[in-house]
Amino acid sequence: MRRSASSGPPPTLAELQRTLMRALYAPQSARTEQAIVRAANWAPRDALALYRRMGALRFEREVAREFPRVRALLGPDEFAALARAFVASRRSRSFTLDGYAEGLPRFIARTRGRGSAHALASFELALRRAERADVKPATPRPGALAHAPGARVLGGPFGSDPKGPVVVVFQRAGRAAWLDVAAAEAPMLRSLLRGARVDRAVARAQLTPARIRGAFERWVAAGLLIAPPSRG
Repeated sequence: MRRSASSGPPPTLAELQRTLMRALYAPQSARTEQAIVRAANWAPRDALALYRRMGALRFEREVAREFPRVRALLGPDEFAALARAFVASRRSRSFTLDGYAEGLPRFIARTRGRGSAHALASFELALRRAERADVKPATPRPGALAHAPGARVLGGPFGSDPKGPVVVVFQRAGRAAWLDVAAAEAPMLRSLLRGARVDRAVARAQLTPARIRGAFERWVAAGLLIAPPSRG
């Protein structure tokens, strides 16, 4: 497109990018739309509508990539409707899609309630966060145990009765892992993951010595808890 001598220097790339973003996310500005698109056979609103839809599709695909288990649970059509509603409610201003879909569990809880879809979305988000956690375990306080990076206990329901087993997610060998934890053992594990002394966590557990020993053996064998080095 030719510019008259009085129109000034051409806009920089950064200026064009900012103008385009304003047009995409502030469609009420007719002046901005006219400044963006003057292509043959394309009305400005039609051309920008194409960009908006392409952007929305990319966001929706990112939601599907981050939550494949929720998509499998709901089915392609129902999940696509959920993803569209989520994208419509959350406009990203970031240059990257990293972390864009992390608000999906909260969105599901607000719009659909805390059912199986919300529990599964929370589980998938916890897995992703565990996988990205710092690989160096935190140094425990005296009397406490170190645990794997990204460890977090998720409450029910997770495909089961709310009073049934809960799930703990954590990082193992650079990848996300998870274990089922009996509801009776969950308070003790939560205390340990919060850095409580072992003797205090055990005293509050109200479990038999054999049950406590078995739980510790499972958690250490799985790499969730890190046993202190043996002395001498």
